[in-house]
Amino acid sequence: MIDGIIGWAIRRRATVLLLVAGLVIAGTWALRTLRVDAFPDLTDVQVNVLTEAPGLTPLEVERLVTYPLETSLNGIPRVTQVRSLSRYGLSSITVVFEDGVDIYFARTQVTERVQAARSALPPGADVELGPLSGAIGELYQYTIEGGGLDLMQLRTLQDRIVKPQLRSVPGVVEVNGFGGFVRQVQVTVSPEKLSSYGLTLRDVLSAVEANGGVSPGGYLEHGDEQYILRGVGQPTGPDDVRRTVIRASAGGVPVTIGDVADVGYGPELRQGAVTRDGRGEVVAALVMALRGADSRELVTRLRSKVQEINRALPPGVKVVPYYDQTDLVEGTLRTVRTNLLEGGFLVIAILLLFL
Repeated sequence: MIDGIIGWAIRRRATVLLLVAGLVIAGTWALRTLRVDAFPDLTDVQVNVLTEAPGLTPLEVERLVTYPLETSLNGIPRVTQVRSLSRYGLSSITVVFEDGVDIYFARTQVTERVQAARSALPPGADVELGPLSGAIGELYQYTIEGGGLDLMQLRTLQDRIVKPQLRSVPGVVEVNGFGGFVRQVQVTVSPEKLSSYGLTLRDVLSAVEANGGVSPGGYLEHGDEQYILRGVGQPTGPDDVRRTVIRASAGGVPVTIGDVADVGYGPELRQGAVTRDGRGEVVAALVMALRGADSRELVTRLRSKVQEINRALPPGVKVVPYYDQTDLVEGTLRTVRTNLLEGGFLVIAILLLFL
């Protein structure tokens, strides 16, 4: 049998050379398109349930948030473990499924149970599923610098301009910002002014809540046209909040929030900060990759998107990347190429030696 194969190969040298050339071309193409990550993703099939409960202590979070959610999540088919962590204002529950369970099926099952448990949660608790990412999903990190802007302005650019555009890149599942100050409109009420107008803090809160939306009013017909009616109460800045009417005085004079409080921009309460290279605080962000996404291709798309974003930012402000997995991936690819080439030459040398 072996003699027949060798004899056939000797008689048809051109065919053998063509087959070898085809194998070389196919191998080269496979090597160039080979999907290689820096680390193996050994994450089991799991779904994270994250709940923000502002103002609640860890004990209250455990009793009022974590326990009702865990009770609802128990009994999901093919679940192997449910573990939780309760912190100040935050509940984190991890639901682990058996290997081989489709991740989208798992998230659907968890979502149904979470929806059923929402009515048992305290007011103000915001529950959502964690991003669909793996243990090696921390793909790309950057800072926003320059332009002479303060930390609040840089964080605002990150949250309102940079983050939405990066989220639109295929393969990006989440962009988390760190550091800086999250801007918010703050109403600092004066107790003396409240007392002089005969108002309470509840009156101020009710006025702010009632004047924060858009109310539909139908439409009016005029000839062959329709005029849409609406009540616009959504504030666009501190001035709109300052002019919000709380109620009218006995003489019919309106009392506004600006009469009893100071209104302006201020930083949201935060825990922790981000520094870099001993230069003080910075605004940073972390891009999370979709589970199963090709990290090398995704980093390439992110780099192109960052260049586009930098051209649209205010003068002097730019997104400065300081970490991505490309270097690790390229190092892994070089190792694979080297090992394949050395292995191939070693096989050829041994065959020549025996021949």
